[in-house]
Amino acid sequence: MRESQSEIHSVRTDLEPASVIETPAGRKLASLTGSHPEGPTESESRKWLKWSEKELKQAQWARDALENDRVGRKGLPALGEATLSFVSFHGYVTQGKWRKAYLALEKAEIGVSLASETVCGRP
Repeated sequence: MRESQSEIHSVRTDLEPASVIETPAGRKLASLTGSHPEGPTESESRKWLKWSEKELKQAQWARDALENDRVGRKGLPALGEATLSFVSFHGYVTQGKWRKAYLALEKAEIGVSLASETVCGRP
């Protein structure tokens, strides 16, 4: 799970510049000039979509493995939230909603960290 946390943080760092371009209403900030990026490239978006699919599979594998473990079962709710956040992230990237994608990754990172802390005793 620690590898997932590191990867989530890395993708969030890559996505952060695009997430601040978009206001909550989905409008572009008038003060931005052409020197700011309009958002991730298509190649970056595809890379993130593949990455989120991989993370979703790993999270589901972990859920299946922990389901029958007495201690591990306690981490299932947090891991479930992280799994849903990966699905949301995938959808938001597909739609080009960078701010929401960034926030979904924040939730996934929290869920993975909480699950790891619950199951392993450390974040």
